[in-house]
Amino acid sequence: MTSGTLALLGSGETSSQGRKIHDYLMARIGTVPVRVALLETPVGFQPNAHDVYQKIGAYLEKSLQNYRPQVEYVAAHRKESALDAANRPSPSSADAEGLLLEADYIFSGPGSPTYAARNL
Repeated sequence: MTSGTLALLGSGETSSQGRKIHDYLMARIGTVPVRVALLETPVGFQPNAHDVYQKIGAYLEKSLQNYRPQVEYVAAHRKESALDAANRPSPSSADAEGLLLEADYIFSGPGSPTYAARNL
């Protein structure tokens, strides 16, 4: 297993300062395109969880075009559930694990840290 960099942001992940952090981190990866996995777990209790992360995905694709982010969404909204908060099928744990292992950049942001810890 390789090690990587971990960045913890309290908020502002889609602000101009947040963009600078994403830019710094993606530059360190050294490959283009950057495979991005958006882990939706922290907001999985909300019916609009996927919508929240689609906005983040669109932000990354637009704001960090020079890295050509290839965004994948990892629903994983609820532990041991075949359905996410919007009653859509969630990826199997093997699918979710594969997306995370293949990613160059994993983002898991807005939502509840407590909810995320319980369900991850």
